[in-house]
Amino acid sequence: FTSEQAMLNVFGRRFAELLKRDSGRGNYRFGTGWELLYPTDGDAGDYFYSAYGAVSYVLEINNDFQPDYSLRA
Repeated sequence: FTSEQAMLNVFGRRFAELLKRDSGRGNYRFGTGWELLYPTDGDAGDYFYSAYGAVSYVLEINNDFQPDYSLRA
């Protein structure tokens, strides 16, 4: 467990607290793709950390993965 992982967990918990599910009930869960979705052997985040020392965060929300553009402000 690294200090970077601890920092990303803080961000993830906070995002999850703020983002409501599409149904309006409950919040999103946070975690890695392999924890929440499917097995992976690595991803772009792993590559950028290994190659450049850069941490990254991906937010994948919304059941449809397509926003309702009629609701745009």
